[in-house]
Amino acid sequence: MKNRIFPKILALAAVVLFAALAAGQQTQPAPSATNPTFSARTELVLVPAVVTDHNGHVTGLTKDDFIVQENGVEQKLATFEEVKATAQRMYRVSTAGQREYSNTHFTDYAPRRINIIVLDTINTPILDQTRAKQELVKFLTSSVSSQDLTSLLVLTRGGVRVVHDFTADPNVLVQALRKVKGRVDVMSGENTDAVAESIGNDQAGVEAADLLSAIDQAESQLTQMMQENAIDATLDGFDAIANAFRGVPGRKALIWVSGGFPFHVDRPGDTVPNRFMDRYERFFQKLNDANISMYPIDARGLVVTALSAADSLTSASGRRMNPTAVMRGRTTQNQATIDTLNSFADMTGGRAFYNTNDLAHAITRAADDSSSYYLLGYYVKSNEGKPGWRKISVKVRRGGVSVRARSGYYATADHMTDPEQLRRRDIAEAVRSPFDFTAVPMTVHIVGFQPAAENKKNVLFEVTLPPNSLQIDNADNNHMNFQFVAVAHDASGKTAGDASQEIDGHLKPETVQKIGTTGFLYRNLITVPPGEYSVKFVVRDNVSGRVGSLSAPVTVQ
Repeated sequence: MKNRIFPKILALAAVVLFAALAAGQQTQPAPSATNPTFSARTELVLVPAVVTDHNGHVTGLTKDDFIVQENGVEQKLATFEEVKATAQRMYRVSTAGQREYSNTHFTDYAPRRINIIVLDTINTPILDQTRAKQELVKFLTSSVSSQDLTSLLVLTRGGVRVVHDFTADPNVLVQALRKVKGRVDVMSGENTDAVAESIGNDQAGVEAADLLSAIDQAESQLTQMMQENAIDATLDGFDAIANAFRGVPGRKALIWVSGGFPFHVDRPGDTVPNRFMDRYERFFQKLNDANISMYPIDARGLVVTALSAADSLTSASGRRMNPTAVMRGRTTQNQATIDTLNSFADMTGGRAFYNTNDLAHAITRAADDSSSYYLLGYYVKSNEGKPGWRKISVKVRRGGVSVRARSGYYATADHMTDPEQLRRRDIAEAVRSPFDFTAVPMTVHIVGFQPAAENKKNVLFEVTLPPNSLQIDNADNNHMNFQFVAVAHDASGKTAGDASQEIDGHLKPETVQKIGTTGFLYRNLITVPPGEYSVKFVVRDNVSGRVGSLSAPVTVQ
């Protein structure tokens, strides 16, 4: 049962939201789905811009040197910063004290030089995976900078695997990478368009033609199903990565080593299956919010589309394919892959690398971009204009330089997405993800244990949320709403216990001021039998959509 009652606010060292004190203060009823309410909001659009010339990064520019346009209209810059990143140490989970854990901890909040290398096994044939691993080892042993923090991940249909978290030691990453096994994926690059075009006209009899037609239809349906599964798995993986790195300061370079993507994307909205359009837009929103720029690297290296004697021209159904159609299909597919990689890079402010066998050099160039950049910001009204793609153009009033910045962003109407469905999906993703999500910073303290029924014990815990970690909607009478979830998993991964509560209310001005100074302290408990557990704590800010999470080991005697 969802708790719609807002707890009383206690004047402690931090503001306490405790379920046991919830009685008595009712919240206003939520607006119905058929009568949504809207409020005009002004939002800050942040655009990281990398400026280079023939000597490398251009430094020392001022706000007046930049021209930023949205949909062709020049914008007044409200914020401007020249950023020079650092490689100071960063921890994913730290023990701040006895039985105390945090999802992020920095020695300071300076932007980091962060490289997120992702080896994509979903969309990359097994031979290309092997070659890509060799190039990654080459890069890590000879080119990786000790000034960079590098994280190594593998994208699989079962989710994102963390091969190694942040480190500035390339030898550690090399040893971890060598343990990664290649995976054969069903979407291994078969050109189904060429298969369809290569049907001969010499089939004998109507029955044979009908049989081939049925085989073709079955193959097409299977291919479509596998393609949709690959799209889902790929977007799920990148959603998790964006959530995991959103709270990390600075521009992040996501170096995506892949053989392509399951559908062709040339321009925003082009040929994206309707079922995926909402997810596709939200995917780019998440990357932009997390300040992540994508650097797709074609794992296929130098691609040759011409046929050779070693090529098989027999389809899965045993039919001889037309060589001209196969070569035409290969050329079309290769260009579509290149266009898609370029589109992903342009839309996020990165750069695509393809038709090269020197992947290590491409990774080095991608990793260098986040060392120095400019952060430009301007304000827009979120409900101004139509939902959809808004084009951004960044120029510099100086000759001989090039600018790399994201080419736009998606503006969506909040009422276009079912908020309850979105909430459930975000929380489920946070619970099952191997990452700790960092968009909402949080610290969990395991306070102690007390007896419960059926030979179980209550695990008492406190969750501390620092000031400004949750968004308060001042335009909606200081509305605050967040969901808290805790799930305990045993050694086999089974759920042993859980707790959940939604906190929803409209705050008084003095409470808003106190929250801005002291933050929150949330207390609750989870009931489990004796044993060893990994407990995932999740907080979702339902006003902003941001999610924080962390995993903590708990031993119950």
